[in-house]
Amino acid sequence: MQSVRWIVAGTCLWALPAAAETPVPDRPTRSRSGRLVSAGSLEAELGAGWADDGATVPLRVKGSTGRVEPRATLDLGTLDTGAPGLSTGVKLGLVQDQSVQLAGLVRSDVPLDGDIWTGEVGGLLSLALAGLELRADVALALEGGGGIDSAGVPVSGLVGWSLSSRWAGFVDTGVTFYGGGTSTAPLIVGGARWQPTDRLHGDLAFGWDAELGAPVAALGVATNFGRLRR
Repeated sequence: MQSVRWIVAGTCLWALPAAAETPVPDRPTRSRSGRLVSAGSLEAELGAGWADDGATVPLRVKGSTGRVEPRATLDLGTLDTGAPGLSTGVKLGLVQDQSVQLAGLVRSDVPLDGDIWTGEVGGLLSLALAGLELRADVALALEGGGGIDSAGVPVSGLVGWSLSSRWAGFVDTGVTFYGGGTSTAPLIVGGARWQPTDRLHGDLAFGWDAELGAPVAALGVATNFGRLRR
């Protein structure tokens, strides 16, 4: 119920007047977009995710200069038991045109209630081809407490396609590679995005985490609040 209350509260943001731009949601997929938020605008994503190892309620806020996109993410799903999970990062746009978007991403968790730190640095590629969206997401992920205890290379890819002017579908899959040629079992999700207005995206995804041997699901919204006034 706590998760539902946060989602309902987030929908109140839709009513704010703004000369909004089209949102660029990373959620609910593992493969993130190489496109940056529209220059000078502010964007938010709010959702809920369910998996065998727990539930999440991620709230992500992003802004952009057109080349640099600072971002911060709170996992509100942990508020019932302690401090929220906090992650900060920045996306750097290397190529940003209509059909090709290439970006770098640096992210670091801020352990508010523990000493386990995680972070990553990676690259994101998005292609828009005749109604199709293709994404590739590759990173070096690190974890530790007072030092680097483990490292992996998460790799994922997405294929999305337009169903109409307001609907799109997608399939997303990813694995994480470790030293010695080992890797996790794949995570595979499929779902749909709905764009009821120019500034609002809704999403729904279902899938299977073969590493956990259990289903996963997610739903949420993303909205752009428009250009920030000087």
